Amino acid sequence: MEEVIKPLLEYGILGLWTISLMWQGRQAQGRFDAEIKRHEEDKAAMRKILTMHSEQLNKIEDNLAELVGKVEIVIRDLQEARMREALKSQSKTKYILKNEKE
Repeated sequence: MEEVIKPLLEYGILGLWTISLMWQGRQAQGRFDAEIKRHEEDKAAMRKILTMHSEQLNKIEDNLAELVGKVEIVIRDLQEARMREALKSQSKTKYILKNEKE
């Protein structure tokens, strides 16, 4: 930067003004670069969080599917048990009615 400043000083106040603009530009660029870096770090952290949440949701989905399967089995077993009880009750009623007719 020194090699740029020395020739600008020869232009007097205009050169100093140009140097101040260059200095402000460098400071702004430094702040901008720091913000970009911070945003990249935030983005990486958010990606990590999203990946973790996605994995957790997949596990929950798998567990839920397993539980639904078990509930369906229990419901089917209960329906079969009710049907058996209904058939037993029906056959007992038929037996009693048959014996009453005789």
